[in-house]
Amino acid sequence: MKKYLSFLFGLLLLCTAGCYDPDTPDTKWNKKAFRNMTGLVPDSGIKGIRAHEELFPPVDPTYCMAFTATPEAVARIVDKRKMKKTDPSEWHDNFFVPPSIKWWNAEERKISDYYVAEVMRNGTTDVMYFLWHDPKTGKCQFMMVYF
Repeated sequence: MKKYLSFLFGLLLLCTAGCYDPDTPDTKWNKKAFRNMTGLVPDSGIKGIRAHEELFPPVDPTYCMAFTATPEAVARIVDKRKMKKTDPSEWHDNFFVPPSIKWWNAEERKISDYYVAEVMRNGTTDVMYFLWHDPKTGKCQFMMVYF
């Protein structure tokens, strides 16, 4: 019984060790999420990183972030992920993000510049990156979806 409880406790720690904190900006895990999603280490041009992961089937694994960025930091993200500026009307907000994630804000996305990148493997989409940036406020929303 003791081994069983130790195993369950270890499994619980493993499952929660890498969780992002959507309510608290700039935690260690949220900064790690930024690095994993954008391919860049957050620097002084990036502030207030909040991250959320949605991994429940049948939804494709979806990762969302919000942060504030300088125009130079946005340019680095766009360049790193080979994103292209796109017409915002092409976005279809059909990915599941719980309503409790208040910073995932559709109204902000509507007034933001919109960038997209699609990574193909074996002729099919493997991952897509989406970035919204409001140049007036510096607010950004970023989504990474695996297919």
